[in-house]
Amino acid sequence: MTNRTVKIYPWYSSISGDLLFFVAINTVYLTTIKNFDALQISLMNTIAMAFTILMRRIFLKVIFLIGNENSIRLGSGLLLLSGIFYTIGQLYLIYLACVLYTVGLFFIEVKVNILKNNLQLLNRENDYMKIDGKSKFIFSLYTCIIAIIVPFMYSFNEYFPMFACIFCALIAFILSFFLKDCKVNECSNLGKPLKFKFSKLFLLIVGIMILFVPLIVRGSTYIKLLAQDFLEIYLEIDVVVYLISGMVLLSRIVRMISAFAFSKYCNKLSYNSFVYMGAILFLGFALVIVGFLLNSLWISYVFMLVGFSILFGLMDPLQLSIKNIILNNYKGKQASNAITINYTAITFGQLILSGLATLLLLGINLFWTVTIFCAISLIALALLIKLCFVLKSQSDVGQAKDLI
Repeated sequence: MTNRTVKIYPWYSSISGDLLFFVAINTVYLTTIKNFDALQISLMNTIAMAFTILMRRIFLKVIFLIGNENSIRLGSGLLLLSGIFYTIGQLYLIYLACVLYTVGLFFIEVKVNILKNNLQLLNRENDYMKIDGKSKFIFSLYTCIIAIIVPFMYSFNEYFPMFACIFCALIAFILSFFLKDCKVNECSNLGKPLKFKFSKLFLLIVGIMILFVPLIVRGSTYIKLLAQDFLEIYLEIDVVVYLISGMVLLSRIVRMISAFAFSKYCNKLSYNSFVYMGAILFLGFALVIVGFLLNSLWISYVFMLVGFSILFGLMDPLQLSIKNIILNNYKGKQASNAITINYTAITFGQLILSGLATLLLLGINLFWTVTIFCAISLIALALLIKLCFVLKSQSDVGQAKDLI
């Protein structure tokens, strides 16, 4: 059973990591089919993130009550409902779909505990990043293929990509029933969860996760909307769909290469890698801004394409490194709590950035919103430099081993 769970995990994790097909055309779909504008999309995401943050403690209690296995099944079911509501819904049902999507991913995140517990039972704990990295690689491969075929599906029938999205979510829901959690060490303890202890390192990690991943996730939405508005000045919407899909395709290729390289060389990376990640984050936003200012169709598109794409090369290396640090410092229910706090930090960061963008879009345009995101990325860079020094300091005194 344990070996089967480890084998199934990359396939489940890769197909449940997001609403496949929908994420490739989300901005085009919501603006052209559901008639949402940039402000409505931003507000929708803000409401979803706020709800998840406010309900976090209740969700955490539910996870402890029903366990990891049932939590990922619940999350997968909510993701499936989200895909259905995005397809058939209008206005308020679309808002509900966004809420279900965010909450579903919150519950699915405990899948890393299931993997870690199974690997611990098999005495293969050091394989965590390799296996989770494989799931990220498969996810990127899926999204590459999807980015190629989705424009043709959309051109044939605008709802075809959404039907495929629902099918993928259904497969993820079915696969969730084949993942089994094993109870080891603290995982077998019953009763009230232990009070979580916040260390200096963990507080720094929380600060980084509030900014880094949300800047990519939320920033990518506004970059696509900015690129779409820019391209529509020169081109028809059918051509714009292909060019936006091209941005998604290249970003997924970069992410796939990044996930593959990281899973292969993760044990050889130094703490300085965090600094490089922060620098690349700033560079990605800067290229998008420069591209827009050039005001030349194809040169601008290339700059925005490259800037958008390199952001996604950072997603998996940073998240896998951070998760591995957490899982090496916390065990059992403490690990579950740490993971949910980590995910909450990401959600809270998305709430802050979505709320900020919503307020900005009331008075200024998308360009200045992306520019402010670029400025915020410098704060993320500063925190990553601090993390590098903290990890080096702990390593020097023998308190942190095999963190990366």
